[in-house]
Amino acid sequence: MPAVSLIVPVYNVENYLSSCVDSILAQTCTDFECILVDDGSQDGSARLCDAYASRDARIRVVHQANAGVSSARNAGIQVARGEWVTFVDADDCIHPEYLQLLLTAAETHNAQMACCSHQEIAEDAPLEDKGHSGTAWVLSGAQAVTEHYQHSRFPFTVWGKLYARSLMEYVRFPDGLNHEDEFFNNHVLLFCSTVVLITESLYGYRLRQNSFMRTTFSKSRLDIFTVNHDAFMFFKEQGLLEVLPFVAKEFWRRFHHYGRRAVKQHCLTPAWERQLLSYCHDLLNAHFPPKHPLIHIFVRLFVSPHGRPIFYWFYSKL
Repeated sequence: MPAVSLIVPVYNVENYLSSCVDSILAQTCTDFECILVDDGSQDGSARLCDAYASRDARIRVVHQANAGVSSARNAGIQVARGEWVTFVDADDCIHPEYLQLLLTAAETHNAQMACCSHQEIAEDAPLEDKGHSGTAWVLSGAQAVTEHYQHSRFPFTVWGKLYARSLMEYVRFPDGLNHEDEFFNNHVLLFCSTVVLITESLYGYRLRQNSFMRTTFSKSRLDIFTVNHDAFMFFKEQGLLEVLPFVAKEFWRRFHHYGRRAVKQHCLTPAWERQLLSYCHDLLNAHFPPKHPLIHIFVRLFVSPHGRPIFYWFYSKL
């Protein structure tokens, strides 16, 4: 059984895939398997995956019809055999000591999750070696959640992290939902007694002009509200009450930011408006008694085209 399973979802990335896989094969820690999940690629990515697998027994390939990154990662989890799991996006790359340093940090601190810093790299740029400081930040999973929502100091990407395989028994990525990384970490972290974050920049996040998060605003961005609402209700159910005000505040911040853009670009359909209002009711009811007049006023401001400017002004003063 390998120590680590690296799961790489692959979809139409033939121009970047070699850089990614080569960085994996260059690891100083060699006790790993690399699972390339071809998510119905229409370019040469699938053939490239098979070519790598034919040359190195540590590489395994899963082919599936296109179903999205969450489905691809879940497929990788399903066949993973490692004691640890890490996720690498196919257009990114990792430092040669990525696995070794994360494994060492996890074992040293008896952690269920180990995280590293990252550096942004241009489309054709290599990952820089910025040295090693040896500094580690150790906290509980619940503290990591609070740090994320209160101070934005704990990143909620799934790349750049090493997860204990046992955590995968509790959660999978949500199919058909964007912002899946935040959903996954919200659920996984509460099962972590210890999390360690090292300061080394071991993950190279490649900046691509056509990536999802850099494209024009679209209706799919509104999935963030579903994820945020799920987090609020899940933490409430699990008794993590101290973080609820910060999760709610983040919801309103996103409501202010994305809601304005959705209205401006006519992405807020009646169905989405009803869903958002339902989320608003849940969060407001957690802070005010049922049927409190402020809830009715707040929701009415958002529903009314004439009231929305007042709503946004009100939020900006919070």
